Amino acid sequence: MYLDRRISLLEENSFIFYDDHALGPRGATIPLGYRAIWENRAKLAAAKLGPRLTGATSEAALPGLLLQAGVTRKEDHFIEIAIYAEGGLDTQDVDMVTVQNAATTPDEIHRCDLVRRACVNRSIEFVE
Repeated sequence: MYLDRRISLLEENSFIFYDDHALGPRGATIPLGYRAIWENRAKLAAAKLGPRLTGATSEAALPGLLLQAGVTRKEDHFIEIAIYAEGGLDTQDVDMVTVQNAATTPDEIHRCDLVRRACVNRSIEFVE
């Protein structure tokens, strides 16, 4: 896969992670057990969700466990995916942008409009 060697995953939002683990400046070394390469993404998900998984957990329930929007960003729960590309990402790397929750604040609405316009200009599907 094209992105396999360019993707790393972090157990949660990197900005919150650095604060919660008192790592100091962004970019500091992340402790073992919180980060994975693409081929080990299932292991990271299992480590993150382990206490909430049971034999009765259905495959259909997994997306809801992996992505939970909180009242604030600090309360959001997800696995963050970082994509590294030497020359940067371009429209060949993205074919669709999906908005999970409607923008509610003026700032969110403005950012959503910017992304929508960029998608239209680059022929990228934008789903709200």
